[in-house]
Amino acid sequence: MLKHVGRMVKNQRGVVVAYKVVPGEPDQSIIVDTSSLMAEEHDSLIKAVEDAAGQEAEEFATVMARTRLPDGSNMLANFHSTGKLTKNEALIFGIVSSFVSVGALYFFSNVMAAALLALTILFYVFVYTIWLKRKTPQNIVIGGAAGALPPVIGWAIATGGISIEPIILFLIIFVWTPSHFWALSLFKSEDYKKANIPMLPVTSGVETTKKNIFAYSILLFPVAVAPYYLEFLGIIYLLFSFPLSAYYVFICYKLLKTKDKKSEKSISKQIFAFSILY
Repeated sequence: MLKHVGRMVKNQRGVVVAYKVVPGEPDQSIIVDTSSLMAEEHDSLIKAVEDAAGQEAEEFATVMARTRLPDGSNMLANFHSTGKLTKNEALIFGIVSSFVSVGALYFFSNVMAAALLALTILFYVFVYTIWLKRKTPQNIVIGGAAGALPPVIGWAIATGGISIEPIILFLIIFVWTPSHFWALSLFKSEDYKKANIPMLPVTSGVETTKKNIFAYSILLFPVAVAPYYLEFLGIIYLLFSFPLSAYYVFICYKLLKTKDKKSEKSISKQIFAFSILY
């Protein structure tokens, strides 16, 4: 069972990155590296609670091509149908790991970090997954707040508080998220339509989605270069962030102007891939 539980837990990220930009505090590196393994463990709880709350997660996953395993079966459905992991086991693991991760931050770090992690878990599970995901095309915009919080948690671990620096890191991820997922939803729109997920291309059409992607790429540019102008990151950061941000705006503009369906799909794939690198 533990092997199958391990496969459900997504790759850990975010918190340790925030630590790298915090000046000083070298003695806290072990705590931050450990907590980075905890900060995202709630991903399995998200899907398990979705099951338990009657959100038809298996039906959603079955029709989504991007959740299929190499053999053609679906990852979530495979866990349940083969008996490798029951819904109750997944739910118990998610709840326990969430309590353990929040408790560990409380005892080994500070109350601020633990409270932020608890907020992240609760927001992702109840606000995004159960409420927003199937209710509004703005699910990605509002729900993106949960995905943007890990750097703030990392900062709180290392410093015991929150300042302008982690807020900027939060904003970079928060403003980046919509264009990233809307680009994905453009070339996977049929999947989302079958799964009855109200992503923007499904509810408002391709042209509206393209305009929104471009608008968010424009918003992202000043936020992405802000760490340099606020003087908490140096010229090396600017030398990467400026051209990468400019190119991101360029390819989003290219998508906005194209009218060819084949080109739209190709450029949206390019935006999605580049946004991951970005």
